[in-house]
This record gives sequence, structure tokens and C-alpha cells, in this order.
Amino acid sequence: MKTQGAPQQQASHALSLIEGEFTAAEAREQLLELYQHNIRYHGKRNFASQIRQGNPDSYSESKLRELNDARLSTIELLRIADELGLKIKIESDIKVSLTQD
Repeated sequence: MKTQGAPQQQASHALSLIEGEFTAAEAREQLLELYQHNIRYHGKRNFASQIRQGNPDSYSESKLRELNDARLSTIELLRIADELGLKIKIESDIKVSLTQD
């Protein structure tokens, strides 16, 4: 597939971010770090919007709520896995596509 203005490459690409079985402690370290990174990103984006435009970034505010809720759910799941001595299986595929506005 040819994309205007870009070298001729595959239009979409699948990435495997995390894959495998982990102890609750290992999964906690990996998953909570991902949440924290995204929370920081949207916090900075929202702050920049407030400084530059005088209003919050509604998308980032929504993502912050969503990420915090998901983080709390993940913490609870990890707590249960730890109490029961279970491993956590993670399959985290990301699909990246080239698009035009």
C-alpha cells in the first residue's frame, strides 16, 4: 500500500509490548509503570493546554479518569492474584497505522 508523503511501507504494524506469564510482583511493576507513564503524559498535556489556551484538554481529562480507574482495577486484580499465589498472563498487542486527516 502506498501512502502519500511517506516511504512505501506497510500501512499498519502490530507490536507486542508485553507478553508472557508473570508473578503478581513482576506484573505490578510492568503494568503500573505503563499506567504511570500514560498518566504523566496526559497530565502534562492537560497542564500545557491550561497554560497555553486557558482551558483544560477535555480528551486528556477523560483519559486521566479512565487510566486512574483502570489502574485501581489492575491493583485489585494483582492483589487477588498475589493472595491466591496465581501468575498473571499478559498479552499486550499494539496496532499502529498510518492515517491522513
